[in-house]
Amino acid sequence: MSQSEAINTYTTVIIPTTIETRGLQSIIGTPQTGTDLFNYIEVELKNVFKFKRFRAVWDADDDGKWDTVLWPYNDKTKKGYTVADLLKLQEIMGVVNFAKEMLCDPRLGGENLFTWAMIEGCLDEDVKEIMSGVDGERYFLGVDVAFSGSKTADFGSFSIVAVPHKGLPYLAYQYRKKGMRSDEYEEKIASLHKKFNFVEAAVEEKGLSIDVVNRLKEDRFLGSIIQGFKTGRGKGMKDDKDRIVSRLQTAMSRGLIRFPKNYSSDVDVLFNELMNFAIIEKDGREEYGPTTGHDDTVMSLCLAYDAATNSHRGRVSAVILD
Repeated sequence: MSQSEAINTYTTVIIPTTIETRGLQSIIGTPQTGTDLFNYIEVELKNVFKFKRFRAVWDADDDGKWDTVLWPYNDKTKKGYTVADLLKLQEIMGVVNFAKEMLCDPRLGGENLFTWAMIEGCLDEDVKEIMSGVDGERYFLGVDVAFSGSKTADFGSFSIVAVPHKGLPYLAYQYRKKGMRSDEYEEKIASLHKKFNFVEAAVEEKGLSIDVVNRLKEDRFLGSIIQGFKTGRGKGMKDDKDRIVSRLQTAMSRGLIRFPKNYSSDVDVLFNELMNFAIIEKDGREEYGPTTGHDDTVMSLCLAYDAATNSHRGRVSAVILD
């Protein structure tokens, strides 16, 4: 039954029957879209029904940070959640499913995942973009690969996330260029590795970038730090992309990644792409992508941040997307 059919049945059958029998209604469930029966009741019948959302966690100050857990963890019963538990669950479920199932807040297609308020909350005047590594920090590279030099083609994008000995991960380097050849990617990654001595590298093995990944794995200098990263529509692939996007979104909403307050033009491009990154409908499916323009810098940052914070991986250091 479609959403419109459900609403029609409810208004033409259920409501008249309830009135005729002088009955009561108690409707419990999880809202799935912004146009389903729950939304209809909340908007159109607000003077008839009492409507209550039981969210798993509340943002008391509307500042993007969760303050109060609805079912707090109990040491005696071993049941309930901590804020950390819910953040981890959001990473696993993805932003969209978590919003539906845990916040009773179905997100409509086109809704942006990253706002300027979130970005502004991560700006740090002590963070600077750097051209080479410094002692006491570890570095993780993300690369979104694109080969075409046409006017509308995507850019190749390089993001480096630094993890200091003390403090939060931060964006240390951002670079983009259009129309790069396979050998140019290899040379650029090798050049950056000499300057930053990367710890981890995840490389998306998709399309034309598969050959680049294979050559990098065979390279005597880079091979030990390269790991394939597959995204797409195959089994598990889309889940991996959703996971790394959700991880960055969660981190930014909590201020757990820092950006330079005085930033370059390439970082400015990243900020604009973040604000244009949304839940979009494609071929009848909801997925993450740009509402306009490109998302190259967003994806390279997602991969670099995931490599920097995901302790379940092995040694990796450059992340490449096609």
